[in-house]
Amino acid sequence: MNPREYQIMYHIEDTYWWYRGMRQIARTLIPELFERKTPGRILDAGCGTGSRLAHLMEAGAWRPDPHLPPSAPGLQLQAVGLDLSFEALRFCKERKLPHLVQASVENLPFQDETFDVVTSYDMLVCVPDDEKTLREYYRVCRSGGKIFLTVAAFRWLKGEHDTAGHVRRRYTRGDLSQKVEKAGFIVEKATYANTLLVLPIFLVRRLRSLLHPVETAQEALSDFHLTPAYFNTFLTCLLYLEAYLLKWVRFPVGVTLILKGRKKPL
Repeated sequence: MNPREYQIMYHIEDTYWWYRGMRQIARTLIPELFERKTPGRILDAGCGTGSRLAHLMEAGAWRPDPHLPPSAPGLQLQAVGLDLSFEALRFCKERKLPHLVQASVENLPFQDETFDVVTSYDMLVCVPDDEKTLREYYRVCRSGGKIFLTVAAFRWLKGEHDTAGHVRRRYTRGDLSQKVEKAGFIVEKATYANTLLVLPIFLVRRLRSLLHPVETAQEALSDFHLTPAYFNTFLTCLLYLEAYLLKWVRFPVGVTLILKGRKKPL
């Protein structure tokens, strides 16, 4: 990702419609992320500037227990943020996140079966080898543990935002499900999201590609600056509506693809 995009993310993640809506969708699809009652560990692989982990810890689900001694780290609730970018982790430190690791998701520096939950938001689209990355997620996830992924969907939705974010690939539901199962996980649910805005986003990206073509990644800008502040609340409500509907339906198309799975108990 272009370094300036991390600064933009850090300043807008708490209020921007896409981030707020995706957090609400996560609450719908994997409520145990926010309502966990027993000790455990979560890895956010490709944590970016740390907003997701910060919100999980504010919800209390993964906050370290102050009543447990430091000598028993295996019993404490722990949320670990991992990213290859030093710039991203610098912003994580600004959020006071306690457990941060600089490393590649293709070679995770953890022992087998370390985590109860592995989350990975829009990371697979950027890595050179997504299948190797999924095998690493499987390795560090405990038996019966959960995985929660989001990725960019459909090649025909590619735009300047992809160039700015160094996106290498986009997925269909079948593509992602097949790769996740090949890594060893059981797919519990896979659905598209950001469905109500597919057509507007497609048209805006095609128009921008015609009027503002970019030749290098350094020139590219993300979509973050395109939403006027007065429109932010309306778009947030649209994603909240999708989150509500996802309790019962699976959308056939969308800008984002979401997958929830688990590692088969031994």
